[in-house]
Amino acid sequence: MRLFRSYQSLKSHTVKARSTVVGIGNFDGVHQGHQALINMVIAIAKKEKLSSSVLTFSPHPLRFFKGEQGPRQVYSLQDRIDLLKSLGIELILAQIFDLAFASLSPSAFVKDVLIEALQSTHIVVGYDFAFGSRRSGTLEDLIQLAQSYGAQVHIIEAQQSPILQKKRPYSSTWIRELITEGKVIEAQQALGRPYHMRARVVRGLQRGRKLGFPTANLELSSELCPQAGVYTAWLDWGLGPQMGVVSVGSNPTFRETQKLGQQKWSVEVHVLETALNLGHDRKEILDLYDREVCLWFVRPLRAQKRFSSPQDLIKQIQEDCQNTLVDLEQVRAPQWPQKMNELSQLEQTL
Repeated sequence: MRLFRSYQSLKSHTVKARSTVVGIGNFDGVHQGHQALINMVIAIAKKEKLSSSVLTFSPHPLRFFKGEQGPRQVYSLQDRIDLLKSLGIELILAQIFDLAFASLSPSAFVKDVLIEALQSTHIVVGYDFAFGSRRSGTLEDLIQLAQSYGAQVHIIEAQQSPILQKKRPYSSTWIRELITEGKVIEAQQALGRPYHMRARVVRGLQRGRKLGFPTANLELSSELCPQAGVYTAWLDWGLGPQMGVVSVGSNPTFRETQKLGQQKWSVEVHVLETALNLGHDRKEILDLYDREVCLWFVRPLRAQKRFSSPQDLIKQIQEDCQNTLVDLEQVRAPQWPQKMNELSQLEQTL
């Protein structure tokens, strides 16, 4: 898989790719609707013996224009790249969205980006696609401009299966709503995989360890987080997914947490003892500080609750662990997203 961060670097690169089929979009979440578009890209590429490619943007255009008022990202650029690669895309142009790129006219966008840089002969877009400065380019404009260069446009219609579910189109906006509302089962159905976040393990108050349930405290890098509550989950730090119970929220049983200058919203994961049966060392499981981990949310167990005593909390955690064990024994473990170093390498060389 080849990765570029600007159409200028792709255009001037010495290794010229063959003609491509390109799918265009933000692809935040790489949800079922996105996957339908990607599948069309790959199918056309195979039929026409062309390369499959994707044009995506970072930051999100609305985030560029609106700042913090713009949409929160479902996944980081790195995760999007990993997921697009796993679907079989051969070339990704993750265009840096800046003022110069935003100012391209519709005709310049087609000529400079799609035709000259990506060498596209087939262009695949969604039914609501718009492009160019101020989104002034329409689908009709795209078709006419592409035809003038001998390229063909393919449109994924809203009513086509599998894009529609329960009469609502798949969209990144909908995915964000599901995740923030804690509807991780519905989010999994819309994404086609459990929602995951990557994070670094940091030192907490070690209260869970004192209670007999040591936890990995995650430093949130994801912009999205499910609502407060307890969830069944898988946690992977490089040894394969392990069953876990994750608590999201503000630790209401121990109010003093908020007085210590720590983040009010925490994500803490307790790895079940079953991990020890796989031959992993207890010390290795408990000592995850500064490691990058991947956390998959499977289903909600219960709402966040304040307990009258640590003993009541311990009893509830024991029940949560048992319910998690029963739940996850029936669920296939997810795959760790493939790590890629191409992004930083290309930034240094192109």
